[in-house]
Amino acid sequence: MGEAVWGPEIAHDGAGNPLPDGTYVWVRLADGMEAEGVVQKRPSRFGEVDVWDWSVCDAWGLPHWKLIVYRVRQFAALTELKELVADPYSVPASRELVPA
Repeated sequence: MGEAVWGPEIAHDGAGNPLPDGTYVWVRLADGMEAEGVVQKRPSRFGEVDVWDWSVCDAWGLPHWKLIVYRVRQFAALTELKELVADPYSVPASRELVPA
């Protein structure tokens, strides 16, 4: 699947999930637990706590489950594409030739 690059840490405001389905993320909860996986927006079922929505965590009495920081994974090819769009005449750093 190619080499992955993690984006910057983003402090979450607790106002729900801002990411589209299928986004691969690393997250840290208020209690320090870290995890990574694919974002799936689906209707909440009884017994599920939405860690992206702090009001839900508070309502369930689980403030330590609040998602406080996340990072989005991007593949190297996407990073290169962004560099090329920003400066079409440059060579992405990952493609520079190094003398032997």
